[in-house]
Amino acid sequence: MKKNQLFLLAIAFIFLFSCRNNNNIITNSQYSNGAFVIEQGNFMNGTGTLSFLNKTNNEFTKDIFGSKNGFAIGNVLQSMNIFDNVGYLVVNNANKIVTFDPSNMAYQSTINGLQLPRYIKQINSQKAYISEWGSGVSDGAIQVYDLNTKSIVKRIVVGNGAEQILVYGDRAYVTCNGGLGNSDSMAIININTDVVIGKLAIGANPESMVQDADNNIWVLCKGAWNSTFTALTKTGSLVRYNTFTNTIDRNFPMTDLYSQPVGLCMNAAKTRLYYAYNGGMWFFDKTSSALQPVQFVWGQFYNIAVDPSTDIIYTADVKDYVSNGLVRRYDIYGGKIDSFSVGIMPSDFYFTHH
Repeated sequence: MKKNQLFLLAIAFIFLFSCRNNNNIITNSQYSNGAFVIEQGNFMNGTGTLSFLNKTNNEFTKDIFGSKNGFAIGNVLQSMNIFDNVGYLVVNNANKIVTFDPSNMAYQSTINGLQLPRYIKQINSQKAYISEWGSGVSDGAIQVYDLNTKSIVKRIVVGNGAEQILVYGDRAYVTCNGGLGNSDSMAIININTDVVIGKLAIGANPESMVQDADNNIWVLCKGAWNSTFTALTKTGSLVRYNTFTNTIDRNFPMTDLYSQPVGLCMNAAKTRLYYAYNGGMWFFDKTSSALQPVQFVWGQFYNIAVDPSTDIIYTADVKDYVSNGLVRRYDIYGGKIDSFSVGIMPSDFYFTHH
């Protein structure tokens, strides 16, 4: 990333969600085998949109939610999830989550009373966790959402800029990416009691995370800018948390002072990690004892994701942040498959399969 892009990119990355191997089975629907493209829309003065690529016939349809319902999702569309036959659209600036029928995109309801929400994750049949930044300064939290009463029942303060949620065993791991400031924390919650049982200093502004085939949790830390956004005071890093020993047993710092890593994701076998960094896309084997990634695609990417049913890599290009973006797809060797125009500021992907 060049210096004349740093400030704009730093502000934009605040609203980025990172790469997740999300997938959900939807039956008897035109949306049962495809890739949703989450498009944030113009920051502050636009609306997020949701588009869809049908993987069966390769047909791409823009703004499927707006076209179906006749109204806009809101600003900024941060992430989505589907579980128990309900779709959830997390709308950051509008402080809400919009729910819909994933078989036909019909609007169902709105969850209000949130403060800068980021992600929603099902914990069990009774509840889901919603991460939120709160003020964006110091009170990032997990909101406990009762799936039966459809109401918020508890707020768990976890730290500055509560972001992604990963569940393993009886624990939920939450990265705290700093929000409007900085953080080095990953919070650990007991999902049976909804109580924080620990916090780890894991790296500067941890954000995206994945779980590998050995059940280790990898966390991509994006680093911290100086006050003028001209250089990183702390560089990004890739960290491994060992869920057997409950310790950090890999910590790989990165070196570039002008680029933040984003979009940590894995292949379907959960043996290879991918991320975007310093003008390209990189891969890294989970067994490596040193950070020796391979850059196999050149380009600037706002985010990347791997389709867990095909191992096809999807990349988001936001162009100038105000006009339509571009999605490019690559195979596992970095060969370009195709590309297609999407809505404004594509930022993430959600995959479905039969």
